[in-house]
Amino acid sequence: METIDRLNKKYGSGTVRYAQEGFKKDWRMQRNNVTSAYTTNWEELPEAG
Repeated sequence: METIDRLNKKYGSGTVRYAQEGFKKDWRMQRNNVTSAYTTNWEELPEAG
């Protein structure tokens, strides 16, 4: 506890914490260029050429 407190004081509150505290996911994967049938429609697959 003492070490965690010292590190948080030095580097900012919440830098070191216990895993059970969880975390807030601030990002989300962008899926702008994905078709809704990208795994089921062969015609929509990109072609390398």
